Amino acid sequence: MTVEVYYSNDMQLMGYGESDSSGAWVKFQVEPGDLEQFRGLKGTVFNITMVRYQDDGTPAPAPKKRFHMAEWYGARCRELRFQAFLKNRFPEQTGEPAAIVRRILGVNSRAELDIDGHARERGRKLQAAYQIWEKQHEQRQSG
Repeated sequence: MTVEVYYSNDMQLMGYGESDSSGAWVKFQVEPGDLEQFRGLKGTVFNITMVRYQDDGTPAPAPKKRFHMAEWYGARCRELRFQAFLKNRFPEQTGEPAAIVRRILGVNSRAELDIDGHARERGRKLQAAYQIWEKQHEQRQSG
């Protein structure tokens, strides 16, 4: 399938936001002469590929992949060692490890750990507690 490039030029990010009525939005400034290409196209769907430039005009390196706490907990919940930590640290909690983690962290879904700052902080605290427990567990086994 061949795709026609409708518009290609440098643009400057001017703003962004979100609202209940219109959803998320991004605003770019284009060259004044390029505006005509967009007249009458409000509501048209475009596929946009963007390259971020540094102040010196060279392309910026790709951003580091963001750490996804939901993925981390998903992987840990399948590990026997993490399950042992949960049983040791929270003996009153019963059920599947994922359900225990959600209850402990006060979330309905692990995805909330990546979008809710307060949930993420609770997740970090539990993560730190697990890492301390894990080191102590390893020391007992080797000592």
